[in-house]
Amino acid sequence: MTIAERIGNAVRRNPYPLYAAMRRLRPVLHDRIHGLWLLFDYAGVHRALSDYQHFSSRAAPPGGTPLDWMIFTDPPRHTALRAIVTRAFTPHAPPGGPLHATIC
Repeated sequence: MTIAERIGNAVRRNPYPLYAAMRRLRPVLHDRIHGLWLLFDYAGVHRALSDYQHFSSRAAPPGGTPLDWMIFTDPPRHTALRAIVTRAFTPHAPPGGPLHATIC
């Protein structure tokens, strides 16, 4: 059974009461069935996003190898990739021009 099936339609349509209850009762929840850690409070989320030495963005499909996408990389690689991509979205980027970069 997936997480979505366990939660149900009503909660998917309006998850905010569940989030509030989880922040109050269980701000960190380990889902052993799916091997997930769920964070519901600001402090926990902030630490997980900023403390990359203890928390990783690496993700893999069940039984698969980790995905090599920018969003799933950790510093320093993520920082280097973000610096390249950010240039394409600045006012100084060439309009309609291609962004050429070599990523090693």
